[in-house]
Amino acid sequence: MPVVSRLSTTPVKGTALHSRTRVELTRNGVEENRRFHLVDARHRLINGKQQGPLVRVSADDDADRHHLSLRLPGREPVEGTTTSLGEPVVTTLYGGDVPGHLVEGPWASALSEFVGEPVHLVATDAPGAGVDLHPVTLVSTATIEHLSTATDCGEAVDHRRFRMLVEVDGCDVREEDTWAGRRVRLGAATVRMLPQDPTSTVARLPEEKGVVLGMYAIVEEPGTIAVGDRVEVVDPG
Repeated sequence: MPVVSRLSTTPVKGTALHSRTRVELTRNGVEENRRFHLVDARHRLINGKQQGPLVRVSADDDADRHHLSLRLPGREPVEGTTTSLGEPVVTTLYGGDVPGHLVEGPWASALSEFVGEPVHLVATDAPGAGVDLHPVTLVSTATIEHLSTATDCGEAVDHRRFRMLVEVDGCDVREEDTWAGRRVRLGAATVRMLPQDPTSTVARLPEEKGVVLGMYAIVEEPGTIAVGDRVEVVDPG
């Protein structure tokens, strides 16, 4: 029986992922996931695709206290409250235009210095709006581990590279691909799987060897998901 083996979120899109023991899945996904994102001087999205060093930035958000802390290499944490909002902005993400507001505080200057270009922190107006296209992404451990063989790279693949919300163990290689269009129970939540995730590609490999992995899902029944929970395909194949 497949089980949930990894849950990963980050409060600031593009920064280092945090492993979670459990998450609360709502219709909008995990609401604290990608609550903030970064834009350039023209209010265009900045993430790890444009600025790889962002994955070395660790973000912690205390939603109850409205307190955000960023840990950048080689300096003290940059932190403060996120209640002081500036001008409204609309950021084009993969799923369309996302309304939000610039967040006033110390983060913009620190991040701008770190990446070498002007960066602004944005809070999305709606919880869950900062994800790509759909609220849930999923991949199996077997598929990730098979990648080194499939691409002839001969080295272990860092599972975090794919930045999936849910990783599942106990599946065959690419078994999750067969779940498209079917309902899958993850712990107390039920999702409906969608076609493959076009945004998740192998980093640092030649383009002709790029491999698309992972599945999107929408939430049909909200609930808690924890590492170790059973994963059950509800609809027959």
